[in-house]
Amino acid sequence: LFVRWADTWVNASLSTEKGKPEGVIPAMIGWPTGEIGGINSPNWYQGKSGDGSVNYDWDRQQYKEYITSLLITAYETTLDQKFLEPMRLESELASDYIQKREGEGDSEPTVGSSDWAGMTLGQKAIDRYQDILDRFELPGGVEEDVLWTEESVISSCTKGYDYINKCYPLMTTEASATDRVAFSGIINPFLIYTGGTLGGALLSPAFTYTGLGRDFAAMVQKAGMNESYLRLYGFYEGDRKAGLVPWALEPGATYRMKIGIDLDGNLEPDTILEEQTFTFSSRGMEQPFTLPGGQEIAISLERTGRGSGIAPLPDPAWGEEEPIVDREEGTVLVAVHNLGPEFAGDVNVSLMAIDGNGTKRIIAQGKGDVDGLKGISPSITWITLQIENIPMDEEKLTLIIDKNGTIQQITTRNDERSISLDLSEVKVNKNQTHEGNDKENEAEDENDEEETNQALFGLLTGSLVILIALLITINRWYPDIRSSGIKNK
Repeated sequence: LFVRWADTWVNASLSTEKGKPEGVIPAMIGWPTGEIGGINSPNWYQGKSGDGSVNYDWDRQQYKEYITSLLITAYETTLDQKFLEPMRLESELASDYIQKREGEGDSEPTVGSSDWAGMTLGQKAIDRYQDILDRFELPGGVEEDVLWTEESVISSCTKGYDYINKCYPLMTTEASATDRVAFSGIINPFLIYTGGTLGGALLSPAFTYTGLGRDFAAMVQKAGMNESYLRLYGFYEGDRKAGLVPWALEPGATYRMKIGIDLDGNLEPDTILEEQTFTFSSRGMEQPFTLPGGQEIAISLERTGRGSGIAPLPDPAWGEEEPIVDREEGTVLVAVHNLGPEFAGDVNVSLMAIDGNGTKRIIAQGKGDVDGLKGISPSITWITLQIENIPMDEEKLTLIIDKNGTIQQITTRNDERSISLDLSEVKVNKNQTHEGNDKENEAEDENDEEETNQALFGLLTGSLVILIALLITINRWYPDIRSSGIKNK
């Protein structure tokens, strides 16, 4: 959806409608006609005024970071450089004007001309495109410096502390922003922990973490697509299972991740405690690792293979629809959404009961196919689950999509949903093969049959061994028995 939206802005930026210089990102696009400058705008750089609507003139450059962030996100997703073309052309316009001004003086360019656009864009457009080249390590980019050091972290935190100490309690009289109180250094902890950036309307993390709660400190020293470096410390004893969640690596690329101890501070673990490789398939994916407590741990990531962008994926998820219980049929009907563009086939859905110890057991299950997005709306498929067990009073119920993790999807964060459901006096289908699970049941039957055959084979083999041993014993003692019998006669 966002890529298609970005396509629209690329086309509008490359358009020369109404005399707009090629590459200039317009302030507005009229809907549904696509008119540059907005509906009934007098020219490309002025919005229509006087009708009570809020239309912006281009030279104010308001909210532009929203559009450049959209284009950059589309490039990150597809690795298609067409999404960077508007920023490149704007940078060229600004550079050409600056060079021309140095040669010709400060003559005022004609409003709406390429020179006027270059003058308005200025150095900011040049810096924006250079930042893109640096960030994605494209030709013309330069290697980023270390983001944070111990000294810069201490300095930034001290400044923030000093400001709070001086101004506490914090207050604001700003009527236009009563939902937030800003002070010097307020975002530094976020930037230190995540290696993130501040730009436009967004705080963008390079890394976030799971499984550690608040009992840890982190400093991201490098956050590039080619290599990254983090230092962490756990304020606890023993080991904790944690997860590193990258947000700004190259989509589809493979990475080597090392966890260890950096003895000499050269941004490379010397003693390796854990090493693994993974493919960065989508933003928000969690890469598990173990973080020992009570010591500083270094994590390095190195790109070992280039990616080709993020392939379109399905994203089965739960919506707001309530499950429907049919007591006579012994079924539960549930609505599964698909928030991704791709079809999701044979989606397994389970209703699980979880006791106080975390033990899970299946109450009902079923399968179904879910189509991809319909325009900008999620597709919804109702899937029938056959009830196989009745939950206990102390058990909590959870609906789970793809409990075995067989579907490659955008994210698994919306695959579970806690519910309350009355299953009293409902029919239980323990011996019924529910629709959509034939293959699974056949496989289980084959496994049961194979286990039975193996058990019979083991029993026969054991019996045969005992029989052979008995015959050998009889053969050894038979002559004595026979001679004893003749004497007695």
